[in-house]
Amino acid sequence: MQVEEHRVTQTIAGLYAASHDPDEWVHALDRLRRLFGGVASVVFVQDTQSGEVPLWLGYGTEGGDREYRDHIKDINPRMALSQGEAPGTLAWDARVLTEEKARGDPFYDWLAKFGLRYFIGARVAEIGRFSVFTSIERTAGQGHVEPEQIRLYARILPHLREAFRLSLMARDRSGLSAGRDAAVAYLGAAILALGPDGRVIGANAAAEAVLSAGAGLDLRRGRLRCLRASEQRGLDLAVARVLTVPAAPPVTLALARTGGGVPWLVTVLPGLPDFWPSMAEARATVLIRDPKPRPGNAAALAALFGLTGREAALAAHLAAGLPLVQAAARAAMSHNTARVHLRGIFAKTGTRSQVELAHLLARLGPEPPERRLTRPD
Repeated sequence: MQVEEHRVTQTIAGLYAASHDPDEWVHALDRLRRLFGGVASVVFVQDTQSGEVPLWLGYGTEGGDREYRDHIKDINPRMALSQGEAPGTLAWDARVLTEEKARGDPFYDWLAKFGLRYFIGARVAEIGRFSVFTSIERTAGQGHVEPEQIRLYARILPHLREAFRLSLMARDRSGLSAGRDAAVAYLGAAILALGPDGRVIGANAAAEAVLSAGAGLDLRRGRLRCLRASEQRGLDLAVARVLTVPAAPPVTLALARTGGGVPWLVTVLPGLPDFWPSMAEARATVLIRDPKPRPGNAAALAALFGLTGREAALAAHLAAGLPLVQAAARAAMSHNTARVHLRGIFAKTGTRSQVELAHLLARLGPEPPERRLTRPD
Protein backbone atom coordinates (compact mmCIF):
# COMPACT_ATOMS: atom_id res chain seq x y z
CA MET A 1 0.00 0.00 0.00
CA GLN A 2 1.67 3.17 -1.20
CA VAL A 3 0.39 6.44 0.27
CA GLU A 4 1.22 9.88 -1.08
CA GLU A 5 3.35 11.89 1.34
CA HIS A 6 1.04 14.89 1.17
CA ARG A 7 -1.83 12.74 2.50
CA VAL A 8 0.31 11.71 5.47
CA THR A 9 1.18 15.35 6.20
CA GLN A 10 -2.48 16.39 5.91
CA THR A 11 -3.54 13.61 8.27
CA ILE A 12 -0.97 14.63 10.89
CA ALA A 13 -1.96 18.29 10.53
CA GLY A 14 -5.61 17.29 11.00
CA LEU A 15 -4.81 15.54 14.27
CA TYR A 16 -3.11 18.64 15.65
CA ALA A 17 -6.00 20.82 14.50
CA ALA A 18 -8.35 18.53 16.45
CA SER A 19 -6.18 18.84 19.53
CA HIS A 20 -7.27 22.46 19.84
CA ASP A 21 -10.85 22.09 18.57
CA PRO A 22 -12.89 19.12 19.88
CA ASP A 23 -15.33 19.43 16.98
CA GLU A 24 -12.50 18.55 14.58
CA TRP A 25 -11.86 15.09 16.05
CA VAL A 26 -14.53 13.44 13.92
CA HIS A 27 -12.97 14.89 10.76
CA ALA A 28 -9.45 13.99 11.90
CA LEU A 29 -10.43 10.39 12.63
CA ASP A 30 -12.25 10.15 9.30
CA ARG A 31 -9.09 11.31 7.51
CA LEU A 32 -7.03 8.85 9.53
CA ARG A 33 -9.19 5.83 8.72
CA ARG A 34 -9.23 6.80 5.00
CA LEU A 35 -5.44 6.96 5.00
CA PHE A 36 -5.43 3.28 5.99
CA GLY A 37 -8.48 2.24 3.99
CA GLY A 38 -10.41 1.49 7.19
CA VAL A 39 -14.13 1.87 7.82
CA ALA A 40 -13.97 3.22 11.37
CA SER A 41 -11.51 4.93 13.71
CA VAL A 42 -11.69 5.64 17.42
CA VAL A 43 -9.77 7.14 20.34
CA PHE A 44 -11.07 6.62 23.86
CA VAL A 45 -10.03 6.95 27.50
CA GLN A 46 -10.60 4.21 30.05
CA ASP A 47 -10.35 4.55 33.82
CA THR A 48 -8.05 1.73 34.92
CA GLN A 49 -9.59 1.69 38.39
CA SER A 50 -13.31 1.64 37.60
CA GLY A 51 -13.20 0.34 34.03
CA GLU A 52 -15.43 3.21 32.91
CA VAL A 53 -14.91 4.97 29.56
CA PRO A 54 -15.42 8.71 30.28
CA LEU A 55 -14.33 9.92 26.85
CA TRP A 56 -14.98 8.40 23.41
CA LEU A 57 -14.15 10.02 20.07
CA GLY A 58 -14.93 8.08 16.93
CA TYR A 59 -15.83 8.01 13.27
CA GLY A 60 -17.89 5.13 11.88
CA THR A 61 -18.61 3.72 15.35
CA GLU A 62 -22.20 4.96 15.57
CA GLY A 63 -24.56 2.37 16.96
CA GLY A 64 -21.94 0.29 18.71
CA ASP A 65 -20.08 2.70 20.95
CA ARG A 66 -22.59 2.65 23.82
CA GLU A 67 -22.80 -1.14 23.85
CA TYR A 68 -19.03 -1.39 23.75
CA ARG A 69 -18.60 1.02 26.64
CA ASP A 70 -21.23 -0.73 28.74
CA HIS A 71 -20.41 -4.40 28.16
CA ILE A 72 -18.14 -5.41 25.29
CA LYS A 73 -14.96 -3.75 26.55
CA ASP A 74 -14.79 -6.39 29.28
CA ILE A 75 -14.48 -9.27 26.76
CA ASN A 76 -12.18 -7.55 24.27
CA PRO A 77 -9.00 -9.68 23.85
CA ARG A 78 -7.28 -6.79 22.09
CA MET A 79 -7.45 -4.76 25.30
CA ALA A 80 -5.96 -7.63 27.29
CA LEU A 81 -2.98 -7.67 24.92
CA SER A 82 -2.43 -3.90 24.93
CA GLN A 83 -2.77 -3.57 28.70
CA GLY A 84 0.01 -6.11 29.16
CA GLU A 85 2.47 -4.22 26.96
CA ALA A 86 4.26 -0.89 27.05
CA PRO A 87 2.23 2.14 25.91
CA GLY A 88 2.80 2.78 22.23
CA THR A 89 3.24 -0.90 21.33
CA LEU A 90 1.38 -1.62 18.11
CA ALA A 91 -1.29 -4.31 18.07
CA TRP A 92 -3.12 -6.03 15.23
CA ASP A 93 -5.22 -9.19 15.02
CA ALA A 94 -2.40 -11.57 14.18
CA ARG A 95 -0.86 -10.63 17.54
CA VAL A 96 -4.13 -11.16 19.42
CA LEU A 97 -5.70 -14.46 18.33
CA THR A 98 -5.34 -17.05 15.60
CA GLU A 99 -8.03 -17.06 12.91
CA GLU A 100 -9.43 -20.26 14.39
CA LYS A 101 -9.76 -18.84 17.90
CA ALA A 102 -11.14 -15.55 16.60
CA ARG A 103 -13.98 -17.35 14.84
CA GLY A 104 -15.31 -18.60 18.16
CA ASP A 105 -14.58 -15.49 20.21
CA PRO A 106 -17.64 -13.52 21.46
CA PHE A 107 -15.93 -10.19 20.89
CA TYR A 108 -15.27 -10.95 17.23
CA ASP A 109 -18.84 -12.25 16.90
CA TRP A 110 -20.01 -8.86 18.19
CA LEU A 111 -17.82 -7.04 15.67
CA ALA A 112 -19.39 -9.05 12.86
CA LYS A 113 -22.78 -7.44 13.60
CA PHE A 114 -21.31 -4.17 12.36
CA GLY A 115 -19.40 -5.64 9.43
CA LEU A 116 -16.05 -5.30 11.24
CA ARG A 117 -13.32 -7.87 11.72
CA TYR A 118 -9.68 -6.68 11.64
CA PHE A 119 -7.85 -3.75 13.20
CA ILE A 120 -4.61 -1.99 13.96
CA GLY A 121 -4.27 0.01 17.17
CA ALA A 122 -2.44 0.63 20.41
CA ARG A 123 -2.68 1.72 24.00
CA VAL A 124 -1.42 5.21 23.25
CA ALA A 125 -0.49 6.45 26.70
CA GLU A 126 -0.96 6.27 30.46
CA ILE A 127 -2.17 9.51 32.05
CA GLY A 128 -2.55 9.09 35.78
CA ARG A 129 -5.14 6.39 36.30
CA PHE A 130 -6.40 6.68 32.72
CA SER A 131 -5.35 4.65 29.66
CA VAL A 132 -5.77 6.06 26.16
CA PHE A 133 -6.57 3.57 23.39
CA THR A 134 -6.94 4.00 19.65
CA SER A 135 -7.73 1.77 16.70
CA ILE A 136 -8.63 1.69 13.01
CA GLU A 137 -11.23 -0.95 12.12
CA ARG A 138 -11.41 -3.00 8.92
CA THR A 139 -13.93 -5.36 7.34
CA ALA A 140 -13.45 -9.09 6.86
CA GLY A 141 -13.03 -8.51 3.13
CA GLN A 142 -10.18 -6.06 3.69
CA GLY A 143 -8.20 -8.64 5.63
CA HIS A 144 -5.26 -8.12 7.96
CA VAL A 145 -3.22 -4.92 7.85
CA GLU A 146 -0.19 -5.11 5.57
CA PRO A 147 3.42 -4.57 6.70
CA GLU A 148 3.52 -1.18 4.98
CA GLN A 149 0.39 -0.12 6.88
CA ILE A 150 1.98 -1.20 10.15
CA ARG A 151 5.03 0.91 9.36
CA LEU A 152 2.86 3.90 8.46
CA TYR A 153 0.82 3.52 11.65
CA ALA A 154 4.05 3.48 13.66
CA ARG A 155 4.87 6.82 12.11
CA ILE A 156 1.43 8.35 12.72
CA LEU A 157 0.93 7.10 16.29
CA PRO A 158 3.35 9.50 18.08
CA HIS A 159 1.54 12.45 16.48
CA LEU A 160 -1.87 11.10 17.50
CA ARG A 161 -0.53 10.67 21.04
CA GLU A 162 0.67 14.27 21.26
CA ALA A 163 -2.50 15.65 19.70
CA PHE A 164 -4.65 13.78 22.19
CA ARG A 165 -2.49 14.90 25.10
CA LEU A 166 -3.03 18.49 24.02
CA SER A 167 -6.74 17.82 23.79
CA LEU A 168 -6.78 16.49 27.34
CA MET A 169 -4.97 19.60 28.55
CA ALA A 170 -8.00 21.58 27.43
CA ARG A 171 -10.16 19.21 29.51
CA ASP A 172 -8.02 19.59 32.62
CA ARG A 173 -10.90 20.80 34.74
CA SER A 174 -12.78 17.55 34.08
CA GLY A 175 -10.12 15.62 35.97
CA LEU A 176 -8.85 13.62 32.97
CA SER A 177 -5.42 15.20 32.83
CA ALA A 178 -2.57 13.86 34.94
CA GLY A 179 -1.51 17.44 35.58
CA ARG A 180 -0.66 20.52 33.58
CA ASP A 181 3.07 20.43 34.06
CA ALA A 182 3.26 16.71 33.24
CA ALA A 183 1.22 17.17 30.09
CA VAL A 184 3.30 20.09 28.87
CA ALA A 185 6.54 18.26 29.63
CA TYR A 186 5.35 15.24 27.68
CA LEU A 187 4.90 17.05 24.37
CA GLY A 188 7.34 16.10 21.66
CA ALA A 189 6.72 19.33 19.81
CA ALA A 190 9.04 22.30 19.80
CA ILE A 191 7.34 25.01 21.89
CA LEU A 192 7.70 28.78 21.61
CA ALA A 193 5.97 31.28 23.88
CA LEU A 194 5.28 34.73 22.39
CA GLY A 195 4.83 37.95 24.31
CA PRO A 196 2.27 40.71 23.65
CA ASP A 197 4.38 42.13 20.79
CA GLY A 198 4.78 38.75 19.06
CA ARG A 199 8.41 38.29 20.06
CA VAL A 200 9.61 34.98 21.47
CA ILE A 201 9.94 35.09 25.25
CA GLY A 202 10.48 31.37 25.90
CA ALA A 203 11.47 28.16 24.13
CA ASN A 204 11.99 24.53 25.09
CA ALA A 205 15.01 22.43 24.12
CA ALA A 206 13.26 20.98 21.08
CA ALA A 207 12.51 24.49 19.80
CA GLU A 208 16.08 25.62 20.36
CA ALA A 209 17.28 22.63 18.32
CA VAL A 210 14.91 23.42 15.44
CA LEU A 211 15.81 27.11 15.34
CA SER A 212 19.55 26.45 15.41
CA ALA A 213 19.48 23.76 12.72
CA GLY A 214 19.27 26.15 9.75
CA ALA A 215 16.42 24.07 8.32
CA GLY A 216 14.03 26.84 7.32
CA LEU A 217 12.87 28.28 10.66
CA ASP A 218 14.84 30.76 12.77
CA LEU A 219 14.59 33.88 14.92
CA ARG A 220 15.28 37.37 13.63
CA ARG A 221 15.03 40.22 16.09
CA GLY A 222 13.15 37.90 18.39
CA ARG A 223 10.49 36.95 15.84
CA LEU A 224 9.90 33.59 14.16
CA ARG A 225 10.87 33.64 10.50
CA CYS A 226 10.45 31.12 7.69
CA LEU A 227 11.87 30.72 4.16
CA ARG A 228 9.13 31.92 1.85
CA ALA A 229 7.63 35.41 1.86
CA SER A 230 4.12 34.12 1.10
CA GLU A 231 4.29 31.69 4.04
CA GLN A 232 5.72 34.42 6.28
CA ARG A 233 2.68 36.57 5.59
CA GLY A 234 0.41 33.70 6.64
CA LEU A 235 2.45 33.12 9.79
CA ASP A 236 2.46 36.81 10.73
CA LEU A 237 -1.29 37.00 10.14
CA ALA A 238 -1.94 33.96 12.34
CA VAL A 239 0.18 35.41 15.16
CA ALA A 240 -1.43 38.84 14.88
CA ARG A 241 -4.91 37.36 15.01
CA VAL A 242 -4.20 35.36 18.17
CA LEU A 243 -2.63 38.41 19.83
CA THR A 244 -5.63 40.63 19.05
CA VAL A 245 -8.39 38.01 19.43
CA PRO A 246 -7.44 35.70 22.34
CA ALA A 247 -10.33 33.35 21.53
CA ALA A 248 -9.27 32.99 17.89
CA PRO A 249 -9.14 29.36 16.71
CA PRO A 250 -5.68 27.83 16.27
CA VAL A 251 -4.14 27.81 12.80
CA THR A 252 -1.82 25.08 11.49
CA LEU A 253 0.53 26.02 8.64
CA ALA A 254 2.87 23.95 6.49
CA LEU A 255 6.15 25.88 6.21
CA ALA A 256 8.93 24.95 3.81
CA ARG A 257 12.19 23.51 5.08
CA THR A 258 15.63 24.17 3.64
CA GLY A 259 16.30 21.86 0.70
CA GLY A 260 12.63 21.02 0.20
CA GLY A 261 11.04 17.79 1.36
CA VAL A 262 8.39 17.35 4.03
CA PRO A 263 7.40 20.77 5.42
CA TRP A 264 7.33 21.80 9.05
CA LEU A 265 3.90 21.80 10.68
CA VAL A 266 3.51 25.00 12.72
CA THR A 267 0.45 25.67 14.89
CA VAL A 268 -0.29 29.11 16.32
CA LEU A 269 -2.70 29.18 19.27
CA PRO A 270 -3.44 31.31 22.36
CA GLY A 271 -0.88 31.60 25.13
CA LEU A 272 -2.70 29.19 27.50
CA PRO A 273 -1.23 30.75 30.67
CA ASP A 274 -3.50 28.55 32.82
CA PHE A 275 -1.59 25.51 31.62
CA TRP A 276 1.93 26.94 31.64
CA PRO A 277 2.39 28.96 34.86
CA SER A 278 6.03 29.70 34.01
CA MET A 279 4.86 31.42 30.82
CA ALA A 280 1.95 33.32 32.37
CA GLU A 281 2.80 36.46 30.38
CA ALA A 282 2.67 34.60 27.04
CA ARG A 283 -0.05 35.83 24.69
CA ALA A 284 0.50 33.27 21.94
CA THR A 285 2.02 29.82 21.65
CA VAL A 286 3.71 28.28 18.62
CA LEU A 287 4.07 24.50 18.32
CA ILE A 288 6.50 23.21 15.70
CA ARG A 289 6.37 19.57 14.63
CA ASP A 290 8.47 17.62 12.21
CA PRO A 291 6.46 14.90 10.40
CA LYS A 292 9.63 13.73 8.67
CA PRO A 293 10.67 10.30 10.03
CA ARG A 294 14.13 9.88 11.57
CA PRO A 295 16.13 6.89 12.83
CA GLY A 296 15.01 5.39 16.12
CA ASN A 297 16.83 4.37 19.30
CA ALA A 298 16.55 1.34 21.55
CA ALA A 299 14.18 2.88 24.11
CA ALA A 300 11.87 4.21 21.41
CA LEU A 301 11.81 0.85 19.63
CA ALA A 302 11.06 -0.99 22.86
CA ALA A 303 8.15 1.31 23.65
CA LEU A 304 6.83 1.26 20.11
CA PHE A 305 6.79 -2.48 19.48
CA GLY A 306 7.03 -4.04 22.93
CA LEU A 307 10.54 -5.35 22.32
CA THR A 308 12.51 -6.76 25.21
CA GLY A 309 15.63 -4.88 26.24
CA ARG A 310 17.88 -7.32 24.37
CA GLU A 311 15.70 -7.21 21.25
CA ALA A 312 15.62 -3.41 21.33
CA ALA A 313 19.40 -3.16 21.70
CA LEU A 314 19.92 -5.48 18.73
CA ALA A 315 17.31 -3.61 16.66
CA ALA A 316 18.98 -0.26 17.38
CA HIS A 317 22.33 -1.53 16.06
CA LEU A 318 20.60 -2.95 12.97
CA ALA A 319 18.95 0.45 12.48
CA ALA A 320 22.43 1.99 12.43
CA GLY A 321 23.19 -0.14 9.38
CA LEU A 322 25.28 -2.89 10.97
CA PRO A 323 25.01 -6.46 9.63
CA LEU A 324 23.66 -9.04 12.08
CA VAL A 325 27.10 -10.37 13.10
CA GLN A 326 28.40 -6.92 14.03
CA ALA A 327 25.09 -5.88 15.61
CA ALA A 328 25.24 -9.00 17.80
CA ALA A 329 28.77 -8.16 18.90
CA ARG A 330 27.79 -4.58 19.76
CA ALA A 331 24.80 -5.89 21.75
CA ALA A 332 27.08 -8.32 23.61
CA MET A 333 25.38 -11.51 22.40
CA SER A 334 26.34 -14.46 20.24
CA HIS A 335 25.35 -14.71 16.62
CA ASN A 336 22.99 -17.60 17.40
CA THR A 337 21.35 -15.65 20.23
CA ALA A 338 20.97 -12.68 17.90
CA ARG A 339 19.21 -14.87 15.35
CA VAL A 340 16.73 -15.96 18.02
CA HIS A 341 16.09 -12.35 19.04
CA LEU A 342 15.78 -11.37 15.39
CA ARG A 343 12.88 -13.79 14.96
CA GLY A 344 11.16 -12.13 17.92
CA ILE A 345 11.79 -8.70 16.41
CA PHE A 346 10.29 -9.84 13.10
CA ALA A 347 7.16 -11.09 14.85
CA LYS A 348 6.63 -7.91 16.87
CA THR A 349 7.36 -5.45 14.06
CA GLY A 350 5.44 -7.29 11.35
CA THR A 351 8.52 -7.59 9.14
CA ARG A 352 9.81 -10.71 7.40
CA SER A 353 13.42 -9.96 6.53
CA GLN A 354 16.35 -7.82 7.63
CA VAL A 355 15.78 -5.63 4.58
CA GLU A 356 12.18 -4.93 5.62
CA LEU A 357 13.27 -4.40 9.21
CA ALA A 358 16.02 -1.96 8.24
CA HIS A 359 13.57 -0.02 6.09
CA LEU A 360 11.11 0.19 8.98
CA LEU A 361 13.69 1.25 11.56
CA ALA A 362 15.10 3.90 9.26
CA ARG A 363 11.68 5.57 9.12
CA LEU A 364 10.83 5.72 12.79
CA GLY A 365 11.39 8.73 15.03
CA PRO A 366 13.54 8.87 18.18
CA GLU A 367 12.46 9.70 21.66
CA PRO A 368 11.87 13.44 21.98
CA PRO A 369 14.58 15.52 23.66
CA GLU A 370 14.33 16.87 27.17
CA ARG A 371 11.42 19.30 27.56
CA ARG A 372 12.10 22.55 29.34
CA LEU A 373 11.19 26.16 28.82
CA THR A 374 14.00 28.67 28.67
CA ARG A 375 14.05 32.36 28.02
CA PRO A 376 16.18 33.88 25.25
CA ASP A 377 19.23 35.75 26.47
